[in-house]
Amino acid sequence: MVPEDFLALQAGAERRALGKGRSSDPLSARVALARKTPTADGESEGPVDNSSHRFLTVKSAVVAFGCIIGSSIAGCYSAFLRYDLIGTGHLPRAALWPVMVLLAVNGVARWVRPPVLRFFGRSRTPEELKRGWFSRAELMFIYSMILVTCSIPGQQFATYWYLSLVSPIYYATPQNRFQEFFFQYLKPWLFPSMDPDAPVVRWCFESLPEGRSMPWQQWVGPTLLWTPFILAVFFLTVVLAAVVRKQWVEREQLLFPLAQIPLEMTEVVPAGEQEVPLWRNWLMWVFFLLPVWVYTQKALHFYYPKVRDINLYPTTENLFSTRPWYRLNWMPLNWYFDMIGITYLLTTEMGFSLWFFYALQRLLMVGRTWMGLQRDNEFFQHNAIGGFIVLALFYLWVMRAHLWAIVKAGLTWTRSADDAEEPLSHRGMFWGGLLSLAVLLLWCQAIGMNLAGSLFLFGAYFGGILILTRMVSESGLFVFWLPTSPQEFVINSLTSTRLGARNVTTLCMVGWQIQDSASNIWPNALQGQKIAQTIGLSQRKLFWWMCLGITVAVFACHWPALNVMYKTGVPHMGWWPKGAARSLPNSIVGFLVRPNSFESDEIGWMFQGGLTTVFLVWMRQRFLWWPFHPLGFVGTFFGGVGGRYGYSIFLGWIARMAVVWIGGMRAWRKCRPVAIGMILGNCFVLFTWLLIQNFFFPISGVLVIE
Repeated sequence: MVPEDFLALQAGAERRALGKGRSSDPLSARVALARKTPTADGESEGPVDNSSHRFLTVKSAVVAFGCIIGSSIAGCYSAFLRYDLIGTGHLPRAALWPVMVLLAVNGVARWVRPPVLRFFGRSRTPEELKRGWFSRAELMFIYSMILVTCSIPGQQFATYWYLSLVSPIYYATPQNRFQEFFFQYLKPWLFPSMDPDAPVVRWCFESLPEGRSMPWQQWVGPTLLWTPFILAVFFLTVVLAAVVRKQWVEREQLLFPLAQIPLEMTEVVPAGEQEVPLWRNWLMWVFFLLPVWVYTQKALHFYYPKVRDINLYPTTENLFSTRPWYRLNWMPLNWYFDMIGITYLLTTEMGFSLWFFYALQRLLMVGRTWMGLQRDNEFFQHNAIGGFIVLALFYLWVMRAHLWAIVKAGLTWTRSADDAEEPLSHRGMFWGGLLSLAVLLLWCQAIGMNLAGSLFLFGAYFGGILILTRMVSESGLFVFWLPTSPQEFVINSLTSTRLGARNVTTLCMVGWQIQDSASNIWPNALQGQKIAQTIGLSQRKLFWWMCLGITVAVFACHWPALNVMYKTGVPHMGWWPKGAARSLPNSIVGFLVRPNSFESDEIGWMFQGGLTTVFLVWMRQRFLWWPFHPLGFVGTFFGGVGGRYGYSIFLGWIARMAVVWIGGMRAWRKCRPVAIGMILGNCFVLFTWLLIQNFFFPISGVLVIE
């Protein structure tokens, strides 16, 4: 639970810390963000479940890896057949839903255990009788393991990698001249075959003929040769999460709104406390049932059209017929219960900034139309790119002392005094990150990419994901898209003419594998480390178990992904996989045919976005009353985040402001179960119906647009 003076303390102390970039902790006086978050002096503000800090047990490991394998198999089928991503985003339903089920199992155990033990004549203390089968530590271990792996069968790996190894080959025809343009730059050992008529390629798109066996053998070589690259990317990502953890979790004490959800749903309230446990709070259950009712009615509409559908995605429709105000027509007014609840948990400043900059974007579209300006999308995109660059440099500068301590420990081979509680020692961070990067650079050189292109590609990629991780950790956006892909940024920066056809081809091949940002592992791994730090788990053990879980998830995807591709055929799969299959070869040819570079006005827009971000950062550090957060600018000023979630963010902010204005922070705390109930109910009903509609009673549409 968050104390009353949280907002006042959070407003100024963090800004002073960021502005001075100290290695010491200027936020030590600030209170814990969550009820059981330890303060700087090591004390705990609230009751802690001391029943067990031993998270690794046989049953927790079996459940965790069973869920990882199950979500990998089910996730591949769901992503390829319907493009329902069970692990999408940074508060994935595939991670929350099993924890809710296990909490129900705990409830059954507390009810069944006493009479069973009495029947067999075994005595137990009252505390032991009230304990469930899974401790809080075990539940958070299971959640963290699923959290970092459930996106792998979707956008983080499976939906990109398999298609990229067959689609450029299959779609090569004399008319599009793919073979002439870039086939000579592809390494044959990266692909199951370079022949468009080979069964291993053709059957992926035309489905496996009856009576023929799967061509597993041709996939063994590419799978083994791509595995070092895939695992190095994921390992480096988890290492980087460990690198920023101390600065963001302990020194700046970011809010981590998404991590609060599993922590609160597993919180143990000791007997005698006046606080009502979450699962016995009637407000939580009322608003838990609200999304359950709405989405159940929407789901039944697919089976029984007479059941009235509920439109959760209305628009402003055609409000204006004159120029320039027609740009405000058809604005989405989407209702996302989870986003409304998450915004209620944010600081006032952050919630306001997220919807304000989206509204500003729409008004600027009106102004630009009135002035006769065009290319609105490019204008907002390049402003966001400039803001991303400035924020990445700023956050690296703020943590420069911490980064130097890691580099110093690695170069001098000395133990750091303050890394005992880190997920990795400072030496481990330095050498683990360096060796992972070396594997990536050597692998890229082996496929034909030069060193400069490789460094620029991974620098752009991890720089963008750094801001994404900050966005998730501070603003709670559970889905977020970068304003550009890393390969497009590199090619436009260095120009396709200067890079040459070989580098352009390999940049596209590699960049296509890592370009997704909606379900990236970095913020999820950092959330897992935050959860471990909050309840006192061993972060170092959790780090290595996360790495093992990622490896298992990658290998668990191979059979189901290939099976569904060959049994179904790419043209008969979900809307995204069948459309994306052509995008990789088309993008390669597009970059090769049209010389790409940033135009002068695009560079100007990037400078404009960068200067705007500098101004927002400067004002935020110096004036406590300043209400605009720079993350709001880069988060919703461009792209689909504002359009998709802006109205729900506004509703959550309005609800928060109304509650605080009427009843103060005490009322805000009492209404937190309302927000958490909407989040959990939304997760429960959507994941339940996803299982039903994908594996038992299929439907033709989708229940939720994400």
